[in-house]
Amino acid sequence: MVIVIISWQCSLQQEVHMQESNAKRVVRRMFYRECVGQWLDPHEIENGNILILMGDEPLEIPYIQELGFDPFSVCSVERDEDIFRKQRRMVDGGEIQVSLYFGQMKRYLMKMLHCYKKFVVLNLDVEGSYRFQLDPAMTSVVQFCAANPRTVVATYSSIGRNFNTVWEGIKALTLLVWLAPKKTRQLMASLVHAYTEAGCTQPIRFALRDVFWLVSQIEHLVQASMIKGWISREEYDCFNQGYALLWNYVFTKRKKTLRLRDIYTFVSSWTQIEDENSCLRVLPCMHMGITDLMHVLYRAQRPWIQRCYFTRYEVASPSRRRTVRTHLNRLCDLLISRPFIYVDEDGTRQDIDISSVPECGVDGFIIWKNPQRKQNLYTMFRPRRLRPEKFGHGSHAVESSLGQQ
Repeated sequence: MVIVIISWQCSLQQEVHMQESNAKRVVRRMFYRECVGQWLDPHEIENGNILILMGDEPLEIPYIQELGFDPFSVCSVERDEDIFRKQRRMVDGGEIQVSLYFGQMKRYLMKMLHCYKKFVVLNLDVEGSYRFQLDPAMTSVVQFCAANPRTVVATYSSIGRNFNTVWEGIKALTLLVWLAPKKTRQLMASLVHAYTEAGCTQPIRFALRDVFWLVSQIEHLVQASMIKGWISREEYDCFNQGYALLWNYVFTKRKKTLRLRDIYTFVSSWTQIEDENSCLRVLPCMHMGITDLMHVLYRAQRPWIQRCYFTRYEVASPSRRRTVRTHLNRLCDLLISRPFIYVDEDGTRQDIDISSVPECGVDGFIIWKNPQRKQNLYTMFRPRRLRPEKFGHGSHAVESSLGQQ
């Protein structure tokens, strides 16, 4: 049984900054002790091999040893030649016991996902946007989880002035309002409260990034289910076509100032004009889903802010399989019921309770305004498209996905 902890870098400078910050150290300890250490049983830990991106300092090794993993089970991947030489000197000098691999992480991930069958942890520690760095590869990751039930997956996103991610969140919000209207208000109120408590100046935009992450999990689960043959291609196409029709309808109702109540109004209008046999009225059944979740926001050295989602996927037994609507509602419940963990620049942790935030005023939330031409949602946004042909069983599919920046 193999545990894979995978990370890759946007830039070496960003990676060093993130690793050296107090907040990064706290979150790393949190991941190993509170997720890996508690979600995996002793047998999995005893027999697990671990893949990390160690960098120029073996910062993860003490946590790995603390959990009881065999020191000889640790593998590290590095693409920077100078850092790799430094690692080699540490290994040759007996300072650490690590198996080293020199090369691109995306190629190693490609190999791992399609060759080995017993990995139980994927720590996708990316220093860029989830939208561009991880989302293109998530269907392959979910396929991998399907072959390894009880997989722990950590995904990350550096938060910056990325309007595409926010716009994807607005699109995702329409699906959320359609399938989980009550939970959407509660979710938005809870997230906006949490980001406000964390001192974020644009909490609604932060919340929209979470909405995109949440809905993208559903999209990739549906796509992976089709590839594995759990649902038909017709069911998969019907779901995607229905989602596209819904978004296209909302998109045509252009407003300079778009509020949450407007999205509810547009979605309600769409449901009234749609035929009873609309694609979104016949939803595919989910054969797997997220059963554990820890979500974290931490401030590294300015200006970096990082959002983390530590999750565990499990394949459901036939009696526990539910539709996309039910699973989406449950995923909202999971996000709301878990503390919103905030770690500041000094490494101080705050667990913010978001389980009972009042919803008053949520309908008036301004989802988007078009202050400048270059930030115009209706002229600049081009939604990303998931293409199942990129996620077959061949290795080329993964490389193509991970290669998109």
